Order: sequence, then structure tokens, then C-alpha cells
Amino acid sequence: CPIPDSMDLPPFDRILFFLTLSVLPDWHSIFMKAWERLEDGGRCVIFDVHASRRVPQSWIVESVAKADISRQTWEPLLEQASHAQHERLAGSPHIRGGVWHFCVGTKG
Repeated sequence: CPIPDSMDLPPFDRILFFLTLSVLPDWHSIFMKAWERLEDGGRCVIFDVHASRRVPQSWIVESVAKADISRQTWEPLLEQASHAQHERLAGSPHIRGGVWHFCVGTKG
């Protein structure tokens, strides 16, 4: 479901994308629209899975979740945030289908 260009929503002070951006068709645009609504000083958190090299479990994740786990969904946050941290979480891609990534950033 696309986000309308003119959202009639109040500004946000927090945004959480939890296993979301890898499944949204226009994920980058949705991130940017949400970022625009984020107040200065507000925080954004992205938690998602990424696979630069697919294993059999990657195909399962992509087909069940209708995801594209080749996306590096944390990169727009690193580009936009004044203070951002990105971490690859430990764990086996053979269990999760890819590597889990956690990124948090502050606007302004």
C-alpha cells in the first residue's frame, strides 16, 4: 500500500522498521517519506535481513515473506542521519536466510 504524497499525519518522534523494508515494493521512497515526517532529534531504527550470497534458506525467506533480501535497507538511514550506528548481528545465514542488520540514527 503506497504512502500518499501528502500525509495528513503529525510528525513522528520515533520510527521503527522491523523486517519491513525488505518486503515493501517501493521501500526507498517509503523510507524517505517517513524520514521527512520524523521530527528533528527523532530516532529511526531499522532491523532487517540481508543476503549478499544466497543460501537455500534465503530462497525460503524471499518466497514466504515476498521479500528482496538483497536490499541494503540500512544505507538510506546512514546517509540521512546525523548520528547513526550500523551493526551486523552474529548468527548463521543458514538458519536465518541471511545476516541480520541493526541500524539506528538520529535526525538533525
